[in-house]
Amino acid sequence: MKTEDVCSSLGTRSSQAKMLLEIQYMFSRAPVHRIPLIKDHIPNAMQTSQLWRTERVGLEPTTNCLTMMIPQDENADISITMWVGQQAGMELLKVLELQPTWSSSLGHLSP
Repeated sequence: MKTEDVCSSLGTRSSQAKMLLEIQYMFSRAPVHRIPLIKDHIPNAMQTSQLWRTERVGLEPTTNCLTMMIPQDENADISITMWVGQQAGMELLKVLELQPTWSSSLGHLSP
């Protein structure tokens, strides 16, 4: 199923979208010395995402590939979420040396 199909309708499509976007794995714990490498990979990674492509086909002048969630508490950190293409995201995972921290089948993984 294509992303644009998921985004174009509601009802039964919403349950299909949920299955399509269900998280299977989570990675974290990047070695701090790898963080500066992010800047070289982000633009390409975002531009290879299905969301980016769908937006460009629709001639959208903006993108939802980057989202910031700002908590009410001014002392709390802001969360930034990026949508990236699968292959570019896997490359970023390798570059940053992220470690598996959670699996849908196993739950939380020990450090």
